Amino acid sequence: MERPAAEAHRPPATTEAPRRVVDAGGGGDHTGIQAAIDASGAGDVIVVRPGVYEEGLVVDKPLEIVGDGPRDEIVVRAHGANALLFSASIGRVAGLTLRQAGGGEWYGVEVTQGRLDLEDCEVSSESLACVAIRASADPRLRHNLVRGGAAAGIFIYEGAQGTLEDNEVTDNALAGVEIKGGANPTLRRNRIHDGRGGGVFVHTGAQGVIDGNDIFGNAFSGVSITLGANPTVRRNRIHDGKASGVFVYDDGRGVIEDNEIFANAFSGVSIKSGASPTLRRNRIYENVGAAGVLVYAGGGGVVEDNEVFGNGGAGVEVKEGSAPTVRRNRIRDGLAGGIFVHTDARGVFEDNDISGNTFSGVSVKHGGDPLLRRNRIHDGRASGVFVYDEGRGTLEENDIFANAFAGVSIKQHGDPVLRRNRITEGREAGVFVYKEGRGTLEDNDISGNVGAGVEIKEASDPILRGNRIRNGRESGVSVHTDGRGTLEDNDIADNASAGVSISTGGNPTLRRNTINRNGSRGIRAVDGAAGTVEDNDLSDNALGAFEVDPESEGTVRRARNQE
Repeated sequence: MERPAAEAHRPPATTEAPRRVVDAGGGGDHTGIQAAIDASGAGDVIVVRPGVYEEGLVVDKPLEIVGDGPRDEIVVRAHGANALLFSASIGRVAGLTLRQAGGGEWYGVEVTQGRLDLEDCEVSSESLACVAIRASADPRLRHNLVRGGAAAGIFIYEGAQGTLEDNEVTDNALAGVEIKGGANPTLRRNRIHDGRGGGVFVHTGAQGVIDGNDIFGNAFSGVSITLGANPTVRRNRIHDGKASGVFVYDDGRGVIEDNEIFANAFSGVSIKSGASPTLRRNRIYENVGAAGVLVYAGGGGVVEDNEVFGNGGAGVEVKEGSAPTVRRNRIRDGLAGGIFVHTDARGVFEDNDISGNTFSGVSVKHGGDPLLRRNRIHDGRASGVFVYDEGRGTLEENDIFANAFAGVSIKQHGDPVLRRNRITEGREAGVFVYKEGRGTLEDNDISGNVGAGVEIKEASDPILRGNRIRNGRESGVSVHTDGRGTLEDNDIADNASAGVSISTGGNPTLRRNTINRNGSRGIRAVDGAAGTVEDNDLSDNALGAFEVDPESEGTVRRARNQE
């Protein structure tokens, strides 16, 4: 059947959108971009040729606006307005330079709703942020250069979303990206650097996924999280900042995992004031000014399965009432100590491998009271554990070995509890208690140390109960220089010298210990020694049960010992 004549002459259907050309020199359909927007229908394409367009753009219908030429030759410059306000359901803007040139409180680009694809643009603002995303907006920003903002580079707030991928965000006055007020964007593969504020600032209940970005060289922290914010920070490189790599504070949370956090001027990660993030599988290293992880002023959180090494301060420092959980980390080769707990801090530290640090593997002072359980503390260049200046703590089932100084050092009213630890192969004493140290040692294996298994001096007064002190290269226990101590129910055997050596005003109490098979006497008391020795088994020592010189004879009280 033939078609009617009118239908036969109708042009064929096409899916190509109508195009309008903007040319500032008059060679197109319009000389201004806003005029083209106003004249366009939904779905039209506006092509913009090189030129400087002194206007602010308002896009309130679905359109595509694309530059036709080099981006830096197609300039939209607005004074007293946003360079671009987008309030449509969908649209695309690509290949333009968008400059907000002052004249009030305006943004370079403001997206108030819908999905804008903003691609390959350069955006700046002399007033507020370069890009603002708010309310129901969910734009896609890709391959843009966002720089020179008078506030943040990109500001996402009022519950907005958005995906930011492969952008360069630099030289902004505040954060490179600020996320607040319930906003929940995704940031991937962006370079956020050399800002005059921080890199990414997440606060006031915001969330977000910050994944695979390179965040560096910022004046403040690479990532800051505060005021109930709870983002996921994953697989980023956060480095060479002038403050902390990551700073979580004032009730901030967040999951921080699989990041490289290094070469920052302060701590790799700082946690304070009720903050409680989870740090998992990060490499935190070579942060020069402070700890790898610093928890202070009531901070908390979970720090697990991280590798923390080569930092200028302690690998993990906890102070000022803070109480994190730190487990299964490798904390090694620091320029200071491994873990440092002080100033009334607490915390649980379990199953960590702590090695090769310049100072002690674990230091506890000034009311610090941690629980250390099942850690390997070894091959340090000082003591394995150092408790001093009224530090406390409970050490259970740790393996403490091959440290350059004592396995455990206790001084100046340090008063820890040590239970069921293995303290071995130290290059000095196994446990060294001095300068009025205290402590309770129960059911520990102390063996193979170069110095005494336990050395007590300078008015120190620990309690040793039920320990196995064996195979040392000197005495099992050495008490001297006015040291005291209570030794009960210990097994002190197979040491190269005396089982217990008392000298120079030492005055311990020994009850119900088994002291045998030692390479010298069971108990050697000389040089004005004193003490109470009751109900001990002193059999089978190489040179007999006792050596007591005349000066000590009247001050060493012996009763009911088996010789």
